[in-house]
Amino acid sequence: MRWPDGGETRYPDNRPEEYNRERCWKQRRHQAWNRRPCEAVLPWPAARRGDSATREVFTCCKAGAFGYHPHRRIGELGVPHQSPSLFPAHMNHRDFVLDIREIFKERSPCSRHPAPNEHLFAAFMNLLRTGIRKARSFIRRFRKKWFSKRLPAVDPSKHPVFSIGIYTGNSPFGLKPAKGVKNPVLTANDVSDVIADFVADPFIIRNGDQWHMFFEVMNRESQKGQIALANSSDGYQWDYQRIVLDEPFHLSYPYVFSWEDDYYMIPETYQADAIRLYKAVNFPCEWSFVGTLVEGEPFVDASPFFFEGRWWLFAASGSSAQWHSADLRLFHADELTGPWIEHPESPLISNDMHIARPAGRIQLIDGKLFRLTQDCKPLYGMKVRAFEVTKLTEQHYRERKARRKPILMPTGLGWNDVGMHHMDAHLMEDGRWLASVDGWSWEDRPA
Repeated sequence: MRWPDGGETRYPDNRPEEYNRERCWKQRRHQAWNRRPCEAVLPWPAARRGDSATREVFTCCKAGAFGYHPHRRIGELGVPHQSPSLFPAHMNHRDFVLDIREIFKERSPCSRHPAPNEHLFAAFMNLLRTGIRKARSFIRRFRKKWFSKRLPAVDPSKHPVFSIGIYTGNSPFGLKPAKGVKNPVLTANDVSDVIADFVADPFIIRNGDQWHMFFEVMNRESQKGQIALANSSDGYQWDYQRIVLDEPFHLSYPYVFSWEDDYYMIPETYQADAIRLYKAVNFPCEWSFVGTLVEGEPFVDASPFFFEGRWWLFAASGSSAQWHSADLRLFHADELTGPWIEHPESPLISNDMHIARPAGRIQLIDGKLFRLTQDCKPLYGMKVRAFEVTKLTEQHYRERKARRKPILMPTGLGWNDVGMHHMDAHLMEDGRWLASVDGWSWEDRPA
């Protein structure tokens, strides 16, 4: 038997039927033929019409007799061809189909074991992919339209007002408002020793049976931040105490921690162009300046932590650093007091206000490090995201998203209507997590 162009007929290896049958199916999936027959062109419209002869030969081709390529898309001409001389111009499609059917009627090991209707499956998959693309496009347009409506316009007669709340949950990445607690637990109205515009950046720490919260108080008269203290016996109900740290420059983000039976604090001091360390003289009310860790730039939200025998410190920087920090810097040292060295890969993040600025305490959970970051676009302090640090050495740094979605988001009403930008979570004895958070909304400026 010869092909219409005079070429010799080629069949699968002359081996038992079971072997050839299995090989045909492998060829369909993995193209595992050692000697593949020439590929033929079949009219796809004829196969769709349901012509019996065309359908039979089409099935034979897809089962492997013509070396079907599963990864090639079936176009309007059917199976892609490789030998133009195989289908002479003087032959019509019908004659060619009948001729091929006679050739492979008994000789093809796959003809008696037809493949599934893959042309229908391919059509279904194309339809499914089209539907998915359209659905994704619709969701993107809907989100953009909805968010543009939800995002309040910046009104000069209003200003952002931050308040502090308490959240709980089984994981620091799945926190909800604490049951039985009326959030916010602290507002500017609770500050009794100065007139405050807002309270923000809460860090909590436990000393015996007492919880202490350190946070920023924005002084309305001086328009600079001061560090204040609140106490709680259970971590849920808080009582304001007083201002415990004040400097001629702005203070905020009071990152408080204990080390070797002493208590330390690294507040944000960007107006001093430095990262400064304080130590408790009489905890929790009296603090003294220890020294400058890093200087020369307006760093914000410095977040220190001890990991694998070494001190590390994240800090954000950038133009107009107070509100628009877009670079994440990393420093390390042998001792807490320094000297501190900038990491060779720092800045770790550049020109990205979505994920550069720290948003709370570094978490070490089951030996894994997690850093929190605030999303500062389109407005400052919109959401909080979590990243897992996968590699941290003196030469290399790698991280990845711990969660696809933000772990803190605005609720759309009340005290955290527009944004949430800070979290400090602690593991309790019962296995649940307790966290201090803050949120903000627009309010009328005071007269």
